[in-house]
Amino acid sequence: GNRATTDGGGAYLYGSTSLLHAAQVYSNTANGQGGGFLLNNSTLLLTDASIDSNTAGSSGGGLRVVNSTTTLISATVSANR
Repeated sequence: GNRATTDGGGAYLYGSTSLLHAAQVYSNTANGQGGGFLLNNSTLLLTDASIDSNTAGSSGGGLRVVNSTTTLISATVSANR
């Protein structure tokens, strides 16, 4: 996985519209928020995806969503902290 010294270990989306299909967001770390993803003023659609075993230092182990819209379809979110 990836490691961020601040926020968004796997990805930091700001002002974005994104679609991820069959993605595995796995074992990423952020010292701040959003071990897997940090979304800020963004829209995210995840289909047939998994967000697993990500870690954040303060909040949002798997996902941290701020002023954003997130849609999960056939997605698994597990073992994040």
